[in-house]
Amino acid sequence: DVLTVYSPYPTHLIRPILNEFEKQENVKIEVKRDSTQVLLSRLHKEKRSDRGDIFMGGVLSETIEHPEDFVPYQDRAASQQLDDYRSTNKLVTSFILMPTVIVVNKDLQGDIAIRGYKDLLQPALKDRVVYSNPNTTTTGYQHMRAIYSMQQEVKDVHHFQNHAIQLPETSQVISRVAT
Repeated sequence: DVLTVYSPYPTHLIRPILNEFEKQENVKIEVKRDSTQVLLSRLHKEKRSDRGDIFMGGVLSETIEHPEDFVPYQDRAASQQLDDYRSTNKLVTSFILMPTVIVVNKDLQGDIAIRGYKDLLQPALKDRVVYSNPNTTTTGYQHMRAIYSMQQEVKDVHHFQNHAIQLPETSQVISRVAT
């Protein structure tokens, strides 16, 4: 038996969990990895009979907007989760906390105060801020959603994008900030 798992998470993050599941359940797992948006787009193009079995991770706001793609499931161990992090949506089972963070290179920061997204828009930081592509990475999408959710203004997202440099992959953001 092969279980097909869609996931935007890096392989090194989820593979230990999947390896343990393979051992416990005596099943092989095939992972289809990409951003939440790309995976959902692919899913919608596949015949229902060809679709995978599990969507592991992803942007909650994106997945719950497509309830027709998922079936209700309640994890028997859900009651052991902290109340604040337990999902009440039967289509979603929480299993990991993934914070969205801003990474600052203090060597380059100087006297510039950076405490949130608005601070990243200071003129001194023009073209010195990087983010991952929101159309192809879950991290980039989450950051753009966070910026939008502050004022509910699309122009805020566009302003940030015009002020910063977009990189194709999330892993490149950390490398770029470190240099």
